[in-house]
Amino acid sequence: MDDAIVFGFLAALSLAAAVFQVVYQLPRHWDGRLREKEENAWAFLPYSDEFKSGLKRIVPVAAIGVYFFVLASISAFGTSMTGAEEPTGIFALLLWLSVVPLVTFIPLAYLVVYHNRPKFLIAPHYRDEKGVVQIRRSQGRLGRSRIRTLVEVIIWLAVAAGIAALIVLLNPRP
Repeated sequence: MDDAIVFGFLAALSLAAAVFQVVYQLPRHWDGRLREKEENAWAFLPYSDEFKSGLKRIVPVAAIGVYFFVLASISAFGTSMTGAEEPTGIFALLLWLSVVPLVTFIPLAYLVVYHNRPKFLIAPHYRDEKGVVQIRRSQGRLGRSRIRTLVEVIIWLAVAAGIAALIVLLNPRP
């Protein structure tokens, strides 16, 4: 019973944080109220300036991705709490509602950062910016920055592997 209380508390807290991101932060990002804060938000990261500018554009995709990851986590924890081998009922519904967005997260994030596409996922005030690929190509650095691009791709793969590992760990099999 104590595990169920802890699970319920953590699920509610995680869902509240995800809803906060989608309901409070995302509209402020979208209409530009957070633009000044976003300019320096990624300054501490050791990435190129064009990659950091891509991270500002990724906010809508990331916020929605976090929301669906929380739903998948609740499904996995809930299933393990009930002792079932497969999600059933509400947990199965949560899992299926979150699978497609989670699978499309990495390709969409890549497109937003590197190509500034699709435009409907990018806040209006960032739509005119060039993506990482366009900036590097216009500066003649696309071919020369292969090592940097390789490091960035490794980071993307690490994020994808981390998401996959968490989903596997959150749904242990007996």
